[in-house]
Amino acid sequence: GLNQKTKELQDPRVRQALSLLVDRQAIIKSLAQGMAGQGYGQDWTYFGNEWPWEEKDLGKYNKFDPAEAKKLLDAANVKNPTFDFLLTQFAGFNFDVWQAVAGMWDSAGVKTVIDAPQDSAKWQSQFYGGTFKHLVATGLIGPGMDPDTFAYHAMHSKSPKNYIKLNDAKVDELALKQRQTFKKEER
Repeated sequence: GLNQKTKELQDPRVRQALSLLVDRQAIIKSLAQGMAGQGYGQDWTYFGNEWPWEEKDLGKYNKFDPAEAKKLLDAANVKNPTFDFLLTQFAGFNFDVWQAVAGMWDSAGVKTVIDAPQDSAKWQSQFYGGTFKHLVATGLIGPGMDPDTFAYHAMHSKSPKNYIKLNDAKVDELALKQRQTFKKEER
């Protein structure tokens, strides 16, 4: 999750660059020992997709391309950025994944200051309260019995469950549209 109220993260080129600096295949091969696929860890069958996603299905910023990331950061006039990175776990697989991501960013000159509080009240307050400064990494998806859980609830700018504070008019429009459509396949 990226706090887009932060000046640097308002620029889509910065967000795109951060994505291009994550070597997902290296994470899958090393940390998951090849036993993982790409994509957000939720039931995307609601949206007509089956697990696993393939890299080509996830957009042009879902690949590892440090050279292109550097061009985007330069175009956004972001030099030597430092981002506070809240991890909602302090041990285990998700923690290892986000530590690896932070290491990839650091090696590309995007410094991360990691906060992985062992006090669950502290990270819950920051995550659910939306007070994390720049970035948050969570392995918590939560159950959902309906696509609305993963669309409107998670992403609409007015939803109290939009913990990453996404504010995008097109996403809002799509989240409302799916909420008002009866047939699951159309949603």
